[in-house]
Amino acid sequence: MIGFTEKLGSTGIEVDVRLTSDGVAFLYHDPDINTRLTKKGPLAGPINAYTWAELSAFVRLIHGEKIPTLEDALNFVVDHTWLNFVYLDMKASKEAMAVVIPIQQRILQRAKAKNRDLMVVVGIPSTDVLNDLMSYPGYTGIPSLCELGVDETRKVNSVVWSPRWTLGTQNSLVQQMQDEGRLAICWTVDSPAWIENYLNNGLFNGLLTNFPYVVAYYHYIQQ
Repeated sequence: MIGFTEKLGSTGIEVDVRLTSDGVAFLYHDPDINTRLTKKGPLAGPINAYTWAELSAFVRLIHGEKIPTLEDALNFVVDHTWLNFVYLDMKASKEAMAVVIPIQQRILQRAKAKNRDLMVVVGIPSTDVLNDLMSYPGYTGIPSLCELGVDETRKVNSVVWSPRWTLGTQNSLVQQMQDEGRLAICWTVDSPAWIENYLNNGLFNGLLTNFPYVVAYYHYIQQ
């Protein structure tokens, strides 16, 4: 999907990041191994209970793919797409930043060396993740995306404020964030009517959606 999503109108992606028991960052949404996402196999239970070697050897996604590491996925973004935004949705909250931020920094350096215009941000969906980020040295200089309030966004100097769509367009707060040099990206807007409303009446810099072709349609008919 990372290689295909541009064909649907996407300019960026959101991926879910977890850690194995031995500290490898990988992409996977759910907290457990299940047949909704994976083929039936010998492993079960919490996915973070296993080492990377175990997941790599014994788990296959529903179409037979191996679970990718975060670094492999981001290298693919740099080398094989023109995507310019990656949101790392942190599903792991304890001591995960110490693993993920060095990967983020390596990818940003790789992108810069290839003259790629790419923003990679670590997401802050909860206070636990916020505290994990704040335990990292120089955290205010780490490109991050904050799903919490504007005060938390300012506290860690996030480059993106990302409120949920149910809170409305919030144009006044969005304008404040933009005036401070931040982006505002709303998540997750899937209803066509809401997508149209947000594009016509909102000030957001972008929308996170499971239906990028709908966003692309309503965006381009405005042109």
